[in-house]
Amino acid sequence: MEKHCPYCGSKVKSSDRFCIVCGKPLLSNLPEKNTKNQKELEEEIEELSQNETESEKKKKKKSKGKDKDEDQEEEKDINEKIKPLPNEIKEQIKLNIELKQILEKKKKLDEKLEEYQKAVKSDKYELDYDFAEDITKKLTAAKTVVQELNEKQKEVEIQLEKPFKVQQLKDAIEKKVYQLKNLSKEYKLKKIGKDVFKKLKKKYKQEKIDLDVEIEDLRKAMEMWATELKMDKNDIKSEQRLNKGRYSSKEISEEEFLEKDKQYKKEIAELELMIKSIEELAE
Repeated sequence: MEKHCPYCGSKVKSSDRFCIVCGKPLLSNLPEKNTKNQKELEEEIEELSQNETESEKKKKKKSKGKDKDEDQEEEKDINEKIKPLPNEIKEQIKLNIELKQILEKKKKLDEKLEEYQKAVKSDKYELDYDFAEDITKKLTAAKTVVQELNEKQKEVEIQLEKPFKVQQLKDAIEKKVYQLKNLSKEYKLKKIGKDVFKKLKKKYKQEKIDLDVEIEDLRKAMEMWATELKMDKNDIKSEQRLNKGRYSSKEISEEEFLEKDKQYKKEIAELELMIKSIEELAE
């Protein structure tokens, strides 16, 4: 039968007087006069060991909780350090999204217009009065909507700043890199003096650093906004699943379920478009 140290639990031989791991004397080798009943001592040690284990567990749990709090605090600090996205940038992003929606609608309407125009040239249009009247109404309505979308597109494009801020900063950074390279080239060709070279190099480098910081801050703020929108999307998806559960349990009617589900799908699609647009503009 294997023997174990009552203190640390390590395996020991029957002939060992001391544990080779923790160095404490083994009960079986203690003099009789220095011990109580061996069984009682073993029980006491086992109890102490269990108490120590529980104490360690509590410490670990406390430490883990502390680590978690520290992580949350660190994440909070990081979020606080990220500069909020300026309102004018948010407005520009929304205008970009609106323009994208207008162009998508126009694309779908162009397909419909092509379909209706083909119908106008068909024999059925000439022979079937009701069919011709229906196609004419649809064609007129589609043309009206296209006209309205064209007007809306013009309004949006007037307000839209092109290119987007991120691209402006990227262009400015490229310009600074070119200026630094050209400056070094001119200096090597001895077209400018050392003092002028040093002053301009310092100036261009600092300007580039400032631009790098600005674009990084902007991208982080956009990323944070996209993350918030993703959380909103997940919340709506949870509501959508709950709505389905309510319908399955017969709490709500099919009509109520379909109406709410349609609304949830619309909201999710809008959020997905916003997230995608933000991520594309941040590149």
